[in-house]
Amino acid sequence: AKECYSGINKIELALVSMNVKVRPSEDNELHVYLENGREKSKYLQESISGDSYYAREIVDKNHKKGSALKGLGFIFLMGISCEEDQTLVVEVPSRLNSLKIKTMSGDLKLQEVWSKALTLETMSGDIEQNQIYAEEAILKTASGDIQLRDGKGKDAVLQTTSGDISWREGNVEEAQITTISGDVDFMGSKASRLKIKTTSGEVELRNSEMDRRGRELIAKTKSVSGDCDVYGRIHYDGTPDPTRHIVGYFSTISGDIEIR
Repeated sequence: AKECYSGINKIELALVSMNVKVRPSEDNELHVYLENGREKSKYLQESISGDSYYAREIVDKNHKKGSALKGLGFIFLMGISCEEDQTLVVEVPSRLNSLKIKTMSGDLKLQEVWSKALTLETMSGDIEQNQIYAEEAILKTASGDIQLRDGKGKDAVLQTTSGDISWREGNVEEAQITTISGDVDFMGSKASRLKIKTTSGEVELRNSEMDRRGRELIAKTKSVSGDCDVYGRIHYDGTPDPTRHIVGYFSTISGDIEIR
C-alpha cells in the first residue's frame, strides 16, 4: 500500500535531478512515491510539520551539480547520489493552500491540481501543466520551456531566460510573461490584464480566440527593432474599463509582436 499523509495542505519539494508528476489522489490524501517502485528513503528526505509536507532530494557532496545548488537557494543533505533520473509521483488532495517545487534539471508535470499559491522553479527542466487552478502562480525557468493548457486563476507570473512559453486556453485576471530570448505563444487564453516582455524572442497573441465578450482590445506595444502587428486599438487616453476593454502591454527589443 502506498504511504499516506493525512491533513496536508502545504507541500514543498527541493530537488536536483528528479522529475516530478503531480496529480490528484483518489482518497483526497497526500501520497508520495517513486514511479519505478524503488524505496524513496534512499533518494528523498521527508519531514512533516503540522499541515506541511517537506521533501529534499539527497545528493552526494561530490555531485557535479553541487556548485550550482546555492544559486537556487536550496539546502541539501549530503548522502547518496541519484545516478539515474528518477520520477517522483506526488498525488495531492483536491485543495491545497500552497504547492512549491524547485528543481535543477528535473521536468515538472502537473495535471488537475488546485492550489491557492503555486510556485514552480527549474533551471534546465521543463514545466508542463494541464487543468491547473491557482490564485497566485509563479513559474520560472532558465532554459526550460513552460507549457500551460487550461490554466486558471487570478494572478500568474511566467519567466524564462531562453525557454519558450506556450499558454493555451487559460483564464486569469492578470498575467505577466517575461523572457529574454524565448518565444511567447498566448493562444486562446483570457486575461483582463496582460503584460508580455521579451528581448529577442517573438510574441504571438491570437486574441480573436480570447473570449472578448464584446470588449475592445487595448494593446500598448513597445519595440526597438522588431515589428509590431496588432489588430485592435493601440492607444487609449482614458482609464480602461474591465467590462469594456481587454488591456495588453507588449514590449520587445529585436523580436516581433503579432496580435490577432
